[in-house]
Amino acid sequence: MCEYADGVPPIYVDGGQLQQALLNMVLNAEQAMKQSDVRRLTITVAREPDCGAVVLRVQDTGHGIEAGNRARVFDPFFTTRGVGEGTGLGLSIVYGIVRDHGGHIWIDSEVGRGTTFSIRLPVRAPDVWEPDSGRSQPLALVAHGDSVTRDFVAAALGGWGCAVRPVPTAREAIESLAEDAVTLAVVDRTVFDGDSQAWSDAWARVRDHVALIALARVDDEEDSRVFVDAVATLAAPYELCALRDALMAALKGGPRTG
Repeated sequence: MCEYADGVPPIYVDGGQLQQALLNMVLNAEQAMKQSDVRRLTITVAREPDCGAVVLRVQDTGHGIEAGNRARVFDPFFTTRGVGEGTGLGLSIVYGIVRDHGGHIWIDSEVGRGTTFSIRLPVRAPDVWEPDSGRSQPLALVAHGDSVTRDFVAAALGGWGCAVRPVPTAREAIESLAEDAVTLAVVDRTVFDGDSQAWSDAWARVRDHVALIALARVDDEEDSRVFVDAVATLAAPYELCALRDALMAALKGGPRTG
């Protein structure tokens, strides 16, 4: 059964990859319901305006997932199936596809009653930027040394309508601030560990026209000193809704901390 809420906005994704993710989840649900007396698969799509997202859910009435295994279901090669019944790669592939699109996936499950997989994906919206909105497209610098986190944040910002320049090093971040028309900087302090003065000097030249979102440890005194101008400070794991709130605060020129 499929249920689609009214007014679901379009999302900008690789259709083939999203289809692959959905197929993997459906096949997983089918396998989970093999021994169930009631076999019901429900796919729903709904808006989530507060997160600037849509949520796609795949719900089954299968055997469910034990609490001890829920944190491992997206690990490569992890499977509870018998030999020859699966490789344990299906859900890890789904996880990778969702993260590559700046999304978030999680599960709710009850043993003996079934499992729901939920995927949250960013929606392109005119409150960030649209070609006919009359506003300039925001250019976001994303500086983070970890490629998985960097790509996730960049994909989420891109999904909402920002142009994105992801960089892994302090040198590239500083060069981008100096040369590009950056309007938003999303920066992890570890990029500048050992040379925070270089960041401070570069930031001083652009702080009047660039909004800053810090990816940092919120209770770290050094983070607070280096990122004193941050509109928002986010701590890992970075949730899509929190990132959206920070983006909107930055675009609206919200109050800076410090």
